Amino acid sequence: MIGNSVTVIPNMTFANCKGLKKVIIPESVTTIGMGAFQRCSGLTSITLPNSLETIGDGAFQSCSGLTSIVIPNSVKTIGGSVFSFCSNLTDVTIGNSVTDIYDMAFYNCRALKRLYVSPMTPPVCSSQYVFFQPIYGSCTLYVDSGAFQRYKYADVWMNFSTIEVYDFSTSVESVESSTPADSLFNVYNLQGTLVKEAASKAEVYALPSGLYIVNGKKIMVK
Repeated sequence: MIGNSVTVIPNMTFANCKGLKKVIIPESVTTIGMGAFQRCSGLTSITLPNSLETIGDGAFQSCSGLTSIVIPNSVKTIGGSVFSFCSNLTDVTIGNSVTDIYDMAFYNCRALKRLYVSPMTPPVCSSQYVFFQPIYGSCTLYVDSGAFQRYKYADVWMNFSTIEVYDFSTSVESVESSTPADSLFNVYNLQGTLVKEAASKAEVYALPSGLYIVNGKKIMVK
């Protein structure tokens, strides 16, 4: 349990805690230090808060139990080797404020199948090894329709064989517009794992920024 008054998770705090299964980082946290959760191989779920600004190098390196990650809109840079060797990571959502992704951030994420990148300007990749090169043919890159041409010709991003348009504007309001104001929602991640059961409207809005499935529809929490 991480207290609500914590603002920084120091370097290597939970490194090698192989029994750690699920982590929800509170909205007070702005910084995750280098290697903070490195080699937590039993970690299957991590929720990053909207307050998060900095993720240190190698913070989640070799967390082989992770299958999906949502990087909130508050984050501007993705550090080196942050998710490298997360060998079972299949879905990644990158928030709309990310401008730079550093060397080997997603290296050896060999299972990556879906990459949702919401910034209208393609984030600058510091090298050709930000992503694991063999996945360029098997991972679909999803981008906003207004940014499609930019990604198609941007360095590194152009390596993806399949780039598809995704409507990142789909919001909670569009799902709730046809339902009573006091309705409760079951919220799932893109893998179909229940994130929040019987969530109120306020609780849905309070979720970390990213893509979710609500009432059978993909929605973006901003």
